[in-house]
Amino acid sequence: MERRNLQVRTNGMVQEETEKRLMSRMQAKSFFTYFKRDCMSQLIDCGVLRPAKDLSMGTQLVPHLLGQAEYDFNRSQNGDLHM
Repeated sequence: MERRNLQVRTNGMVQEETEKRLMSRMQAKSFFTYFKRDCMSQLIDCGVLRPAKDLSMGTQLVPHLLGQAEYDFNRSQNGDLHM
């Protein structure tokens, strides 16, 4: 009896995962039906799809540098040049 319960649970989990994969595949297909063939290359050319390193540079490092430059500029305008 224990073996049968294990088989039923395993079969249920496998079937659930299969349904999830099928649903996600159908959703992806319906999403990508409106894309043209060269859409991905156009997105890359426009810079929308950037590598993770470039993306982190633009979202983390550059704003930090700009904030530090603005802070230094404001301190120099107020005459607080002593560090």
